[in-house]
Amino acid sequence: MISKSIAKAAIEALNILNRASSVSDIYNAIIEYKLYEFGARDPKSVVRITLERHCINKTIGVMHQKRFFKKLNDGRYALMSNIKSESECVLNENKNNT
Repeated sequence: MISKSIAKAAIEALNILNRASSVSDIYNAIIEYKLYEFGARDPKSVVRITLERHCINKTIGVMHQKRFFKKLNDGRYALMSNIKSESECVLNENKNNT
């Protein structure tokens, strides 16, 4: 099933891979499982930038409020928690704020 966002596709890819993964591995899983249809010329860069914007331990110019990923010291990305979807993470985030 094609996701509506790259972040959601990356969450699904990491759940399928069931391990911290490189941008290339995440991108390849997105393509293999048809999780998102890219229109960009350099889709791996789009995946990398999306991961960075949603990382708990990164600070770049434009960050997203919702953080789903953590960048490891070896450059791989992992899910912050054992989430299955973007909506589960949002629910967990809302519970923590109450």
